[in-house]
Amino acid sequence: MLNPYNKLHQTSELPKRNSKTSSKINLLTFIIITLASGWIGVFVDRILTEQPEGYSAGTGIWLALPLLCAIIFRIREKEWKSFGLALNIRQGWSGYAVAILTYPAITIITVLLAVCFGYIDVSMISWTALISVALASFAGNFIKNIFEEFAWRGYLTPRLLECCLNDWLIYGISGLVWGLWHTAYYMVFLGDEYFLTSSRLETLMFGCFVTVTGSILFVEIYCITKSVWPCVILHSVQNSISTAFVVTSASTQYEGGAQVVFDPVTGILSIIILVGVGLLIRKKRIALDNQYIQH
Repeated sequence: MLNPYNKLHQTSELPKRNSKTSSKINLLTFIIITLASGWIGVFVDRILTEQPEGYSAGTGIWLALPLLCAIIFRIREKEWKSFGLALNIRQGWSGYAVAILTYPAITIITVLLAVCFGYIDVSMISWTALISVALASFAGNFIKNIFEEFAWRGYLTPRLLECCLNDWLIYGISGLVWGLWHTAYYMVFLGDEYFLTSSRLETLMFGCFVTVTGSILFVEIYCITKSVWPCVILHSVQNSISTAFVVTSASTQYEGGAQVVFDPVTGILSIIILVGVGLLIRKKRIALDNQYIQH
């Protein structure tokens, strides 16, 4: 039986194709198209002016083009094993557990600490509304994140693994591409009402920081499960909690700018915990891999 905790460049059981140059060209092309997808969408929206607000053809192109590109390359390369379509629940149950529990645990920890330090009034929080919004938004986020995760973890990550880069470069490149893909979203698609406390550029830069740090856990979960589905779950739970706090913001106001530290998704404390969980999984993967090699 294969050890599920292989080295990163071995984890996805990547195929040994004859043309490494072709693989790298496809990877580079994928990254270029991904980074251009939002601006292609902006161009389309400039032409098609009569569209529903918030549901334009351009945003659809921005969301779908990276995955479409990944599927086309998979068809050309005739390789689907590392795409992560299999659930692998029995082999990767621990990855699923981490995906489901991490953000709820972070939310509980950060909110409790904020309450203890007096930065949020727990009596003002409508827990029923918060949980209801999170659950209601999960399905929509899950569908959206199928497009995202099968692009980032289903194609980008396995192809970076093929390049035998060190772990930190894989985290950094995959996280930066993921973050910069949001450029048109923050700079054009979102309305001005979302940028009352920070500029569009500041939001983009911080968003890239969040995706780069978050990619450690996402990449490690993909590696220990050989499946993209727990990454879809993790991403959806993250987005659902974020949506819940935005929708119920009137009752979850932090005092004295404490949201920068205690926000359950983008706060400094939550990022530190998320990175810590990712590094713990990495440490375990490396230890088990070494143990496997010795036997």
